[in-house]
Amino acid sequence: MLDKAKAILFHRMTWLYVLLAFPIIDYILRNIIPIPIVSSLWDEGLLVLLLCIVVLRMLDKRRRLPSVRTPLIAFTVLGVAMFVFDMARFGVNIEGFRAVYQYILAFIIGFYILDKESEAMQLFRLFVIIGGLIGLHGVYQYIIGVEVPASWIDASETVRTRSYSIVQSPNVLGSYMALTAPIAAGLALTDRGRRRWLWAVLAVIMLAALVFTGSRGAWLAFGGAIGLALLFLNRKLFIGFLIAAVLSSIFVPQISSRFAALFNPEYLAKSSENGRIQRWIGAYDQMRSNPIFGTGLGHYGGAVADRHFGTIYVDSYYFKTLAEMGLLGLGVYLWLMYMLLRNTFDIWKGSARTRQFYLYGGIFAGLLAVILHNGVENIFEVPFMNTFFWLIAGVLLSLPYLKPFTPGGQDPASAGPDSESDPAGGRRKAGRSVTAEHVGAEAGASAGTVPSASTRTDRSADTATYAPVGTSTDTATCAPADTSTDTLASTMTVTPVSDAASGSASDSASDASAAGSEAVNPGYDAKGGTAYA
Repeated sequence: MLDKAKAILFHRMTWLYVLLAFPIIDYILRNIIPIPIVSSLWDEGLLVLLLCIVVLRMLDKRRRLPSVRTPLIAFTVLGVAMFVFDMARFGVNIEGFRAVYQYILAFIIGFYILDKESEAMQLFRLFVIIGGLIGLHGVYQYIIGVEVPASWIDASETVRTRSYSIVQSPNVLGSYMALTAPIAAGLALTDRGRRRWLWAVLAVIMLAALVFTGSRGAWLAFGGAIGLALLFLNRKLFIGFLIAAVLSSIFVPQISSRFAALFNPEYLAKSSENGRIQRWIGAYDQMRSNPIFGTGLGHYGGAVADRHFGTIYVDSYYFKTLAEMGLLGLGVYLWLMYMLLRNTFDIWKGSARTRQFYLYGGIFAGLLAVILHNGVENIFEVPFMNTFFWLIAGVLLSLPYLKPFTPGGQDPASAGPDSESDPAGGRRKAGRSVTAEHVGAEAGASAGTVPSASTRTDRSADTATYAPVGTSTDTATCAPADTSTDTLASTMTVTPVSDAASGSASDSASDASAAGSEAVNPGYDAKGGTAYA
């Protein structure tokens, strides 16, 4: 029993699961059982512990980040330079640098800490369960009509309460639900058996909580993210979603009253005098004093600036970045966000031959929703949201390197069916049918390429034709795997592979690796984002 307890305590996944409970643990330590020092620094200590585990694993593996690595390094170097060359307010600079860069470490942790696809699936499931519980609490608050500050509701509205759960802010809860609900929906379309109903119920609960937050920014970000994802997937679904969104904004009282208030003259006057519009203009004016480098990290628009200089929150992470890091900093940061989206989109598109296609699409949509919501809120000023965003993104980009499911040890969500007539199982097996030379390609032969085209011997795999999932029209020819994906809105489609072909697929090749190299999941081409059979 003691040995088992030690094994659990010292297992890397144990501490990763603890990190997934971030909002619950943080709420308990700050509001129920406050412990001096521990309550403030426990999350930093956990990140350091996980980072130490990751550093040791990085020494043994040759896993390399895709093209997002370049803007990530550039943004980090810029932050260090701003920190070093402005020593007049050393303490503020340390806090400001920490507030921006500390939680990006979760991206490195997510990218390196997992070994198997089954571990990633378990992580996504636990993430959705915790989000669902917090969302359920938000729904409960709305039902009982929890009391909220008057400033949260405009005088012209009929709505009298807003959900905020344990995260203490309707806007933050809205962003959390916008991130988690699409992942829950993806699990409902991916998992097997009765468990898929659990994910469907949790998705509905989180959507209800999202509505009950009354966060217009979260609604717009969620709608924009789902709309763009459906536009890439199927235009008919996009049109259906657009119609549903318009009807909801008209006929659902909780939504229609909040949007109607936006056009109220009183609201517009308040926003211009002491609201978002005034704060955005103020951030722009701060940038004008030093257009290239801004006022410095921690000097305007966030929690650090509020503590030291009494400045108000800007209510836009991008305007905050503009004020503190200037045009150069904002440009590099937007480059980083774009490359992150492009890389995650490639992973989604490359999973078209697997059952995880809808799950990875949900993750992409959730990440996009947070990026969009940052335009009208300081979402990355919230530690657990910043951590979750980067952690989930890192795990998603690590998928090409993870050991795939194998017969006898596969995850129920993606295991091939017992019957050979199931086309979904056929597609997955076909997606794994590659030679050992493919799998043994050295990870990171060039920056952001997994694997390089020169390492593959089966050249017939370079031209596969595929068409939209669930669509029999509009086929497209996929480019060779060594062709980079330059546009986010690339056609993302697949034609089912015949069962006869899938029956002959060899799953054993996915465990093979060249000497000194890490095995790469052959279901993806991280450079081009295409699946090859």
